[in-house]
Amino acid sequence: MRARGQMPTPGPQAHTDRHAFFEKIGRYDLQKQYAFFADRLHGACFYNGLLPHEEEMNRWLGEVHQYIEDIKAGI
Repeated sequence: MRARGQMPTPGPQAHTDRHAFFEKIGRYDLQKQYAFFADRLHGACFYNGLLPHEEEMNRWLGEVHQYIEDIKAGI
C-alpha cells in the first residue's frame, strides 16, 4: 500500500482498508491469503490464544514469508 501512496487507518479499520486496497487493484488472490493469515495467525493466536502445533505454525510462517516476498516482487 505504501508503494502506491496509501496507508491503512491505524487500529481495527486497517483490516478493512487492506481488503479494500486489494479489491481496488484487482488482487483477490492476495486478499484471500491476507484474510487467512489475519484469521489464523492474528485472530486465533493473538486474540483467542489458540496456538497450533509447532509443525503447523512453522508451515504458516513459511507461507507468510512467501506471501511477503510475492508482494515485494509485485506478483
